[in-house]
Amino acid sequence: MDKLKEKEETALPVPAGEEVSDGAFNFGTEEKPAKITPDTVPFPDGSPPPDAASVDRPSVRGGFGRYIFLFVCAALGAFAVFAVAAGLGDALGRTGITLPTLLYGEVVNSGLSEIPKNGDGVILTGRVRVPAAPPVAEDGTGEKPGALEAEGEEAGDGGTVPEDAEELPIRSVDLSAADALGVINETDFSPDLRAIAEKERAIPAAAELYAEYGDGAPLVLIVHTHGTESYSPDGAEEYSSSDAFRSLDPEQGVVAVGETVRGILEERGVGAIHCTSMFDAADFSSAYASSGAEVARILEAHPSVRYVLDIHRDALITAKGENLRPAVKTDEGDAAQIMIVVGTDGAGADHLGWEDNLSLALKVQEGVLEACPGLMRSVDLRRESFNQQLSPGSLLIEAGAAANSLSEAKRAAAIFAGVFADTVLGKQR
Repeated sequence: MDKLKEKEETALPVPAGEEVSDGAFNFGTEEKPAKITPDTVPFPDGSPPPDAASVDRPSVRGGFGRYIFLFVCAALGAFAVFAVAAGLGDALGRTGITLPTLLYGEVVNSGLSEIPKNGDGVILTGRVRVPAAPPVAEDGTGEKPGALEAEGEEAGDGGTVPEDAEELPIRSVDLSAADALGVINETDFSPDLRAIAEKERAIPAAAELYAEYGDGAPLVLIVHTHGTESYSPDGAEEYSSSDAFRSLDPEQGVVAVGETVRGILEERGVGAIHCTSMFDAADFSSAYASSGAEVARILEAHPSVRYVLDIHRDALITAKGENLRPAVKTDEGDAAQIMIVVGTDGAGADHLGWEDNLSLALKVQEGVLEACPGLMRSVDLRRESFNQQLSPGSLLIEAGAAANSLSEAKRAAAIFAGVFADTVLGKQR
């Protein structure tokens, strides 16, 4: 005990605040953690001996260094997220579908149309979003009830009518274009419509194509990205809020309208291929990707095909639930009004030649209005491409709306097809 006491008395005291690095404890008037600096590293050679006690070695970085490190990590993370989102958006944009559609559903059918409201302003209708959009937007834009299908039902297979289903009115309206250059522009572009309408045709006349590929070679491809779209019964004045206006029967919807177009084209001497696949039947959200792949395959197999008509029908529901029936009287009876939709590269698709498609649309619209005044609605110019980058003669056709009957849509399609055939043949009206 005397020797131990003598050792304690001879130990050098450590002033308060001083630090030593003896590995385990501080001795002094105030305890402090061991401080390690480049000049006081316990084992300067970097390799402690095998029997050395472990030493607490706090980081030499200060608070400022940690902030810089965290900032760099956050910046790199944000850049990675942006790069992935940009890549995904570009990939979707090439099919005409933009990245925001992942959040609220794909934008389908027509754009905005101005519906007269008894001299009391206008109702904006026609934009349908699925599956998560509200039934009625703040501006009065309406979505067709059950835009895809009633919950638990397959398209066209019937099913139990919901208890809260109600009968709502169908109202006839006139949505005809004021003139041949009537365009609803939903893009950021400001095209010179007259100059585009007078633009030299991007596709040779049929005679030149037949000389190259042989008489009877197909020049037109008819497809239906939303092939299950169907219509109302003849003379219907009401519709059920549970009606999805879809059918798997090709005789009841837009596929039948496409067959009418094919028949008229063939009668006029224009070869046509009719693809009757219903690309929306299995998966609505991938319909454009599926139809685009099939169109590309057919175009490769038949290089004579220079025109693509993607035939749909519109859906126009007002904020009050009225199902609008755009129609015009003809000598053969009422015909559904038609609208041409032209896509662009506004949403990021690789579609620099969209003015060629718009030029074709304006030429056709002028011809149809001459043949049947009032039949055409204004051309709808859109940001999405709708696969129209695949051919300079691609158009999306809205043959009537859900409230029209199939017979009205076929009647309109026959008139449209006759004028379209003349355009393909290079005939002047």
